Amino acid sequence: MSTLSNKLFKRNFKNWTSGDKKIDDFIQKVQINEPGFIIFEWIPYDQFYDIKEIEKGGFATVCSAMWKDGPLRYDYKNKKWKRSVDDIIALKFLHNSKDLSNKFVTNEFQNEIIVYSNKYSSNIIKKYGISQNSDTKDYIMVLQYASGGNVNNYMIKNREFLIGKI
Repeated sequence: MSTLSNKLFKRNFKNWTSGDKKIDDFIQKVQINEPGFIIFEWIPYDQFYDIKEIEKGGFATVCSAMWKDGPLRYDYKNKKWKRSVDDIIALKFLHNSKDLSNKFVTNEFQNEIIVYSNKYSSNIIKKYGISQNSDTKDYIMVLQYASGGNVNNYMIKNREFLIGKI
């Protein structure tokens, strides 16, 4: 699937843009180097609704939200890509991230995204893509919603499974 996916990604690169070449290049790099069963993509902010704050910290605010189109996943049974329409997701609003020329923000942003996986596993938080708040211009990580609270609670609840996979 990865060779076919890479060809599809490369053909589709000209059909979207975040408006920032650094972000576009990063998304393209993730799509090619980390093929998975979920596509990592640029997601326009107007795709999200019913945004509710869950937790606020010094560097980020995490919210739950609904995603109109939903993540693009590979359906192995039908051997095609399809979206999970109106899916609940987590939005991690990165404070003061609108200026990606700031090396710290760029490196922190990229490292944080790389931590999450899109490999097939039901117990690892999935990364769906990147967005940008249309009001503040800060960037947003779009992630799988962890129904047990925050990521730390999710990891504690799934500790035995996660330790077995290390």
